[in-house]
Amino acid sequence: MAVTLNANTSTGLVATADLSGAMAFQTSGNTAVTISSSQNVGIGTSSPSYPLHLYTNTLNKTTLFLQNYNTYTGTGMAGEGPVMFQNTNNTNNNMASISNYDAGGYVNCQLHFINVDHTGSGAIAFSTRTGGSYAERMRIESTGNIGIGTTGTTSK
Repeated sequence: MAVTLNANTSTGLVATADLSGAMAFQTSGNTAVTISSSQNVGIGTSSPSYPLHLYTNTLNKTTLFLQNYNTYTGTGMAGEGPVMFQNTNNTNNNMASISNYDAGGYVNCQLHFINVDHTGSGAIAFSTRTGGSYAERMRIESTGNIGIGTTGTTSK
């Protein structure tokens, strides 16, 4: 049973809540945003599975677009990008990753940002899947050394 909290027929915005604790915001009769009882937010989905779950079923449409206007003109990398990844695990070799999942829920390939030794050294690693096996295929260390087909690197 849904309860309408606020309806505005001139704008088409409707906010509803159900007995499970979920809240939905609708525009023109379509659910635009859902906040689940487990505090997951879904845009384009009425049953979000992640803290932020974005979904589109439109072919060739970007699901997430981040735009940044940056006036930083100094040297160095002072966090000026529109996307930041953080893993708050302070142990060596922890990582944050970007993954490509197939329809079966398997990761086909990943880009890992690795905290190699927790002293400021990092690496970028690329992994792929063949069959059911995942393997690192290339690594770029903070020194600029590159390893291809191995987890080790060689001098540049």
